[in-house]
Amino acid sequence: MHTIISSECTGCKLCIAPCPVDCISMIPADERVAGKHAKVRIQFRNARLKSEKVERLAELRKQKDAVLKDGASLISEILQRKKR
Repeated sequence: MHTIISSECTGCKLCIAPCPVDCISMIPADERVAGKHAKVRIQFRNARLKSEKVERLAELRKQKDAVLKDGASLISEILQRKKR
């Protein structure tokens, strides 16, 4: 049995085309409830994406710093070899 979770539905109609048994039809509902729920979901999604972006940037900074440190060590080593 197929069902739609009405509390999750935003009315976007994206579920209609992929429905394997073609049993979904749109009926009017209280838009205020769906709109509030969708807004909360979007806010949580945006917060999660922002957090992931901050974490990714921090990881990239760590990698960059490691590369720069390795590069500086390599340059120091090359300069020391030239002095010999």
